[in-house]
Amino acid sequence: MTTIAVPAFPPLWVPKRRHITDPLGRLVRHVGGWVGGASQVTAAAAPSYDDHIASLSPLNWWKMQEASGNLADSGSAPTTATPNGTSDYRAAGPGTGDTLYGIDHNGTDEWWSTADILDFEYTEDWSVNFWFRAETIGGSLLGKLGGASNYRGWELTFFGGKVRIQYISINGTNYTRVDGSTSPSTNTWYQISMTVKGSDGSPYGDNVQMYINGVAETMSVDVDNLSATTVNGDTFELARGGSGVAGGKLDGQLCQVSLWRGTIISAEDFLTAYNRGSV
Repeated sequence: MTTIAVPAFPPLWVPKRRHITDPLGRLVRHVGGWVGGASQVTAAAAPSYDDHIASLSPLNWWKMQEASGNLADSGSAPTTATPNGTSDYRAAGPGTGDTLYGIDHNGTDEWWSTADILDFEYTEDWSVNFWFRAETIGGSLLGKLGGASNYRGWELTFFGGKVRIQYISINGTNYTRVDGSTSPSTNTWYQISMTVKGSDGSPYGDNVQMYINGVAETMSVDVDNLSATTVNGDTFELARGGSGVAGGKLDGQLCQVSLWRGTIISAEDFLTAYNRGSV
């Protein structure tokens, strides 16, 4: 039989339970150690912005962190976005890490085209989350308005200094327009989030909720007589409201655009995204 000697601890060393906290003082984990001696401590890394968005399983997700070329889509149904014009890549974004960069557009001839995707019917549930920094308050942020005379489809745009969603079947006769309550400032980053609960069946404008920087907006319904299809065969576009919008492009930056079909993202998840993306 072989005897293995186990060294005794020095007399002054006694077991101690350590509490490891994050910078906000929240408990991360307990780690065993010894008074009077060094111990190795490993604290779990805080989840990132991308970790959080990925956990929500977006259908489409353009991070817009590229240095050149097309925009990759990290969603479950990836569709590449191709450039129109020469947007400025890797402008300073709203935060660090996953939101370090945004892409800057001149409001005239720079935007992104995808394909005939995100064709939300007015009876569907869906959600969207993205960051923007406008150099001029005006133009469209993103959308899928059609090129025919009725402008069928949807877009997020500016109107009266606020963010507006337009949902159109026939322009001027069968459509809904709903406005948020915040007037964004120029040259300031904002996270805008929105849910549309089209399956609810009540007047459409009542089913739209926006959030800016994770805080719910007080919604104002301008027009609400939508009662027919909003599906078209046109492209979804970033920094423009769709192929039916000749003007009205974004003069400013976008980053981290994500969309969900059939899913209503919670207010808590939008707030978590803002908190992780703004640092």
